[in-house]
Amino acid sequence: MDYEERLVGEILKDCLKDMGLGGALDLCEIERSWEDIVGKRVSRRSRPTKMEGGRLYIATPAPVWSNEINLMREEIKHRIAEKTGIWVGDIVVKTEGAGKIH
Repeated sequence: MDYEERLVGEILKDCLKDMGLGGALDLCEIERSWEDIVGKRVSRRSRPTKMEGGRLYIATPAPVWSNEINLMREEIKHRIAEKTGIWVGDIVVKTEGAGKIH
């Protein structure tokens, strides 16, 4: 028998994706790198909330921060791919109101 040598983490990721939990796994990786992706200032006023079908959802406390994320949209997608290897096709930003982020 031929066995492919793989790390346990890779096998677990594949299992989670097969179970339909790939978005949650991707979200965890993005959350872990969020400050490196968007910078300290923006990371304090935003948070990724959901990853589904290549679409990343981000919450902010005020419209000005939603606008900031929208202006950074392409850079964020590029930096996510660079830092995590995760492809993001679209970003959806939602303003949740003051006090709800960090």
